[in-house]
Amino acid sequence: MTPDLREANLDFAAFFNEKVKARGLTLKKLADTTGIALQHLENLSGANYAALPPAPYLRGYMKILGRTLDFDPQVWLEYFAEIRALRSSGGSDALPRNRFALQPIKKHGLAAIVTLALLLYFGFRFSAIFGQPSITLAYPAEAIVSSAVRNVTLAGETRHATDLFVNGESVPLEENRFVKEVELQPGLNSFEIKAKKFLGGETTILRQIIYEPAPLPPSALVEEEEATSTDNNQ
Repeated sequence: MTPDLREANLDFAAFFNEKVKARGLTLKKLADTTGIALQHLENLSGANYAALPPAPYLRGYMKILGRTLDFDPQVWLEYFAEIRALRSSGGSDALPRNRFALQPIKKHGLAAIVTLALLLYFGFRFSAIFGQPSITLAYPAEAIVSSAVRNVTLAGETRHATDLFVNGESVPLEENRFVKEVELQPGLNSFEIKAKKFLGGETTILRQIIYEPAPLPPSALVEEEEATSTDNNQ
């Protein structure tokens, strides 16, 4: 085992080669299995310790080799320290960060992300939040229409509106749709339909309906005259 080999004054290269041989491996196969570069394994195998990578890398490689070849890596890390084969990488002597690994988000980075998300949201929703509402009328669809009946229903829908008014009277919205029954007076009837939004502007459209009652048939006129005559005689 490792302590016996150390006591026999064997260096790591001899120990390493014995372990690789006992596992029936080649350095190439070991490189494929562990992900350690073949060059580093060849340096270990040939006792070319001066060419080994800095300490943080070597510690990591030794831990992987310890698991694969079944030995205690700490014993041999101490050995490398004794023979001054552990080279410092400077700074905190830690493994460099993987540039593809997820990094923790700092506070100012999080604030920037939140700000960007809000800007994108308001950018896409600017019209809906601050823009003008729109009105589409199903009836009356044209600016001026005629009607032969007294009672009609104004109907339509609006987008991006919070309130709707017809001639100043509030009309409830149901899924952006509205209906308003009105009673026409003979002649021209004008309607101001206004849509408003809480943080935006307002949109107003005008519609006019000319109420022209259908003429009574002759029989109805006779009955009406007779009724009028009877009322006068009484």
